[in-house]
Amino acid sequence: VQQVSACGDCLFQSIAIGLAFARDLRHLSMYDSSLKTQSVRLRNLAVNTLRTDTDLFMQDDEYISTGELVGCAAEQFNISSERYLSEMRKLATWGGGPEIVALANALRRPIHVYEPECSEDKKSLSFVSCGKFGSPMFDDKRPIYILAADDRFPECKPSEVRRHGSGGNHFLALIPNWSNLTETDVYEKPGC
Repeated sequence: VQQVSACGDCLFQSIAIGLAFARDLRHLSMYDSSLKTQSVRLRNLAVNTLRTDTDLFMQDDEYISTGELVGCAAEQFNISSERYLSEMRKLATWGGGPEIVALANALRRPIHVYEPECSEDKKSLSFVSCGKFGSPMFDDKRPIYILAADDRFPECKPSEVRRHGSGGNHFLALIPNWSNLTETDVYEKPGC
């Protein structure tokens, strides 16, 4: 689990860190000077993608139009679609599902989202998949992995972790342990 700043840009920072690792096998620190630039670029790419009049691939065999996706998100905040996109362009505006779907399509790369789940004995956590956006359509590229969690995670007891949507409001990067993989196990060569 790679922590990112809790400044409202956590989704885009998490995806930037995941993209650097998936594309170049490079571990980008939350203190890396390029992280802000990369997260702004991803935020703008998401908004630009959501502004197009097209159908976006979600997962499995599901598609959704950008108009419907943005409309549903805007409705949650009781604002117009145009205002939603204007607000989303601003730094420190929390991104979520629509932006994940847009980026999976724009990057043509899967983004897998996980949530922490407490064990029955309340002593440990595991991560469960809550969406594999862009899969299987873009599975020819290594996925980006992110965690949707409580903003206190991992500084709280397993029994205290709130899931995203239930008080959890923070995204973190998940960096897979690919150290034991052989070249044939890798989807693509670094730099692709």
